[in-house]
Amino acid sequence: MKRFLSLLCFALCFLPAVAFADPDININIAPPANWESVDADISENRIAVFVDNATENRIEIQSKEFPKDSYAKTFFDSLHDNLTQNNFQPKGELTDKKITLNNGKERPGKLASYTYDLTESPISVKTFMFHVKAVVYIVTIYYAPQNKESAEKVFDEYLKTLTEAK
Repeated sequence: MKRFLSLLCFALCFLPAVAFADPDININIAPPANWESVDADISENRIAVFVDNATENRIEIQSKEFPKDSYAKTFFDSLHDNLTQNNFQPKGELTDKKITLNNGKERPGKLASYTYDLTESPISVKTFMFHVKAVVYIVTIYYAPQNKESAEKVFDEYLKTLTEAK
């Protein structure tokens, strides 16, 4: 597990720096059930970090304010480029995905998956990007391949909770 955590920390170093420009977060953010918030990892680069202590799965939320939708794609492309330049392999293509939120509304976004298997402790990454008003959010889960089923189930359910704040 220590190797997994070391690799996870290594992977996180290559995520693009993101500054949250607006202090008023316009989505509801809370940890998944039985996960804990890791306040020590919150920075201007990340607005929320949650960890499942039983599996060491990790969810991070990043955000950035953009005046144009075209800039949002550049933000996501930067994440993709950073991961692939550091030997994370894309699993399929970037796909359009609509999430039906818990409040019944649909949230369109982009979904991508990656794997890193150059060590004894491989890591998988699944990420979903969407925007609300002029703010782009990237929600990412990091998990060991043996935790794939539970991690992806939690991730898919978690995305449904990210409703707009009132």
